[in-house]
Formats: sequence, structure tokens, C-alpha cells
Amino acid sequence: MSKASLTRFITEVLQQEVTKITEPKRSGLPLDQLGLKPRGGVHNIITVYNQATPEEKEYWSKWYHNAKSDVEDLARDYGLPFPVVAAIVAVLSPGNKWTSNLTAASRLITGSDKVNSYPRQILRAKEILKTGDTSLVSGPKVTVFFNSLMNPKMVEKDMVLDGHAINIWRGQKLNLKGISTPGGKERSEMVRDYHTAAEQLGVPVQAVQAVTWYIWKYTGKSAPLEAPRGIYDVSGLKKTAPSNDVALAEVNAVGAGAIVGSGMGNGGTESSKKLLWSGDQPLKEGWYGRKSDDHIPTEEPGFFYHATNEDGLYGIIETGMMETHPPDYGTDQEEWPDGSVENRSYFGTSLQHVEPFFPENGKPTLLRIPQTAARFKKERVTGDIYTRDEIPASAFQVWSLKRGVWLPLGEIRQ
Repeated sequence: MSKASLTRFITEVLQQEVTKITEPKRSGLPLDQLGLKPRGGVHNIITVYNQATPEEKEYWSKWYHNAKSDVEDLARDYGLPFPVVAAIVAVLSPGNKWTSNLTAASRLITGSDKVNSYPRQILRAKEILKTGDTSLVSGPKVTVFFNSLMNPKMVEKDMVLDGHAINIWRGQKLNLKGISTPGGKERSEMVRDYHTAAEQLGVPVQAVQAVTWYIWKYTGKSAPLEAPRGIYDVSGLKKTAPSNDVALAEVNAVGAGAIVGSGMGNGGTESSKKLLWSGDQPLKEGWYGRKSDDHIPTEEPGFFYHATNEDGLYGIIETGMMETHPPDYGTDQEEWPDGSVENRSYFGTSLQHVEPFFPENGKPTLLRIPQTAARFKKERVTGDIYTRDEIPASAFQVWSLKRGVWLPLGEIRQ
């Protein structure tokens, strides 16, 4: 290779890496400080967008370009056409954050049976891998995402009116399941206002949606408080906790069905998965044959298993039950793998079955429930276990990492 060719090659590599900027982080932002208006439209969109720093606008305006580069790397690594890998990534995207999305695609391509995605999406992605047919990509959000990965520049003027975009336009912070679906006239007005805001800001509408989505997920959260400084009386220290009072810090577990309204759950990145014994290393493939058996969850006949995180555990304890949800609650799927749209919650039949489905965020938490505690059914397409019943919290047990035992939820203090 000539010196000029080598210089050109190094320059191209450096330019590619420079575009892969690190995702910025931010603190919470109280909603009442934004000055949003009910049905504020363009005003609300621009107000939220302008909360972003220059670094945040830079990152999120280039997100799809960075994502395309990641998918190109994946296609190159496995010797597959880029459109096929882009289709697989898009189909596996519902319920996954980006790192988990790439992990799911990599696992599916290599033939792993531990793919962190919904069963129906996995079946479709496998068919794409087998046939190379990218026309199998379907669903409005998944299709736009696929097109965005294929050619970010071409779709810069496209947008998907998701729940966050609707909330921003209306100036309200509702849970996604509580949002009323806009009618045809209101939907057209919303889309028009996002394009108007983009024109006034001088950026593509796709960039407006990406930046405002990022800001909005931090809106309504309390900003971190300054730690109070001083000297406090610590003479009341107790060396042991009461036997019936177990802190959530002692609880650590895993499972399936963690994301609300999902099929089997939301897969997490390797760094979000914690060992089932002690320490803070990422969980490696498989649970068994590692350190002391005292810290590995015991698997007994007569139980089903379910994954959540600390927040999910709090929710079950506070409401006194595990609720069921429709297939589109917090996801992009419109129906369950068997075509049903009824409210359900899903469970796993074994620890090995549920291992791939950690929640993306929070401390993974493993629950189990007697198989007689609800009217469980087996899904005819995937064979997964589900119920349409709302299950009382008293029926559940949670795995305690510290004690190495299953504990009733009534023994968990918040």
C-alpha cells in the first residue's frame, strides 16, 4: 500500500470513528419549569427542543447515521448484505434499546437460542435471515426504522407520531397507555406542527423528533439534590437486620416478561445483567456451575418464573397485584404471536427459559409463582405461558441474592 493510500485509509477510519460520538447524559427536568401550553403545538415542540445542549443536539441529530454505521459493521462482520442485517435489526427493535438491539441481531445471526426480543419478532427475523426477503419488515414504526437505517438522509423528513411526540404537542406527561389516540384531523395537525417547528429551527424533522424524545424522557423527573453535609449521630447502628425485614438491596434476580405489556420481556445489555451470586460482573451465558450453589436460584417443580426490576417489584407491592396489559402497551407490536389482542402477562417455565430476558434498566429481579395461582395457558404459536388474570402480590415470591432463598413479597421492605 502506498503512503498516499495508507494516509487516505487512516483518514477515512478516523472520520468514521469521530461520527460515533458518545451518547450524552443529563439530569431530570421538572415539567412545570418548561412553560408548555395545553395543545401548544409548535410552541411546545420548540420549547422542548431548545432544552437540549449543543452536544445533545449534535448527537441525536446524527443518531440514525451512527446507527447505520453500526449495522454496516455487523453486516461486514458476518458477511451478509447490509439490507438483510438492517431488516433483522429493525424487526428485533421493539422493546430493545440500541445496544440490546444489536446484541439480539448478533445472537440471532449466529444461531443462538437466547435472543432478547419478542417471540413473533424473532420468528420474522429468522425468516429474513433464511430467505433474504426484506419485504417481511412490517408495522409502521418498524418500517420507518428500517428505512431510516437504510438511508438516514432520505428519510430525514419522515417522522412517526409516537406517544412521546403526542405528549409534547399536547403539553402533558401521561403514561403511554393513558394517551388518547388522536383523530385524523388532530393527527394531521400534529405532524404539520412538527414540520413547521423543524423549518423554524432549520433542522430535519427527524432530528427534531429525536432530540425532543431524548429531552422528554428526562422531563418530569426530579433533578438530583445536593448532598447535605454535616456530622450525624451513628451510635444507633444495628449489626443485623430484622429477620422479617429484607431490604431490596438484598434482592437480585432475572426472568421473562419484564417489560410491561410485552411478550417475554425486554432484553438488556450485558452490562445491565448482574450475577445471581455476589459481585458486580456482567452475567455470562448460563447460570450454573458458578461459585457457590447457595447463591444460584433454586428451580423447583410447580412454579412459573417472571422477570422484572426493582421498579416493577415496587409496583406489584404498592398496587397489591400484577396487572395485565395489551400487546401494544409500551411496544411496537400490534398483537400477540398467536394473533390475539387481549390483555395478558407472560411467564417462563424454567430459569433457563427466562435467562435472556433481563429488563434493560434497574436491578434485575426474579419472581416465581405457583402454577395453580392463576389460570395459565400455553400460547399455541410459541408455547409460552401466559395468563389473562390479575394476580395478587401475595402469590409471588422473590429470590434473595444475599440469603439464597425465595422470600414472600410481604417480607420485602422498600
